[in-house]
Amino acid sequence: TFEVEVITRPIAFFAISTFPTKREYKTGEPLDLTGGKFVVGYPEGNYEIFDLTADMISGYNMNKSGIQILTVTYKGYKIIYTWYKTLKIG
Repeated sequence: TFEVEVITRPIAFFAISTFPTKREYKTGEPLDLTGGKFVVGYPEGNYEIFDLTADMISGYNMNKSGIQILTVTYKGYKIIYTWYKTLKIG
């Protein structure tokens, strides 16, 4: 037998790199994250780009217009940003 130590790779930064394509919503429409991506940077200078997924986002209210505070969470790291939800009439 032998011991294995799993080391979590430290993150230097975590940021939204591309916001989702859909920017206008009617009241009651769910958040569409298509095209949304985030970047994770590591201390050694490497980085990875991932798609945003619904399970990472909290704070979206499909019945509220105007400013919303959304939180994106990835491996315990969080980005909190203000998003202005434009309502499409008609």
